[in-house]
Amino acid sequence: GTSCNRVININNKCKKVEEPGGEIGFVTAIMNDSQYFRHHVKWYSSLVAKKTSLNVILQRLQTLDGVWGNRGQVRIVEFRQGNREDNIDDSERNKTYNPRSRWGVAWTYERA
Repeated sequence: GTSCNRVININNKCKKVEEPGGEIGFVTAIMNDSQYFRHHVKWYSSLVAKKTSLNVILQRLQTLDGVWGNRGQVRIVEFRQGNREDNIDDSERNKTYNPRSRWGVAWTYERA
């Protein structure tokens, strides 16, 4: 078979996967679906690469009926990749310390 990087392999043909609106559009589509399936799925989640996208997604989650406030729950987890700062001296910090952050965002319509 064909090996594809960052794409879907369908019938040995590579097809790049892109959602209109990028990751904000992708998570917004999940949010819209979550309203319909709210009684069938307990938690919805997505990994977010950009902090600016996370802020927009959190604003949109506030508009979902039944998620924000006492009715539902929203959770955010930050994932970091990179060298630990305490293992790097000051002269090397700027050269080698390059953490990457990603955020997991999850929401439910269930009460806490």
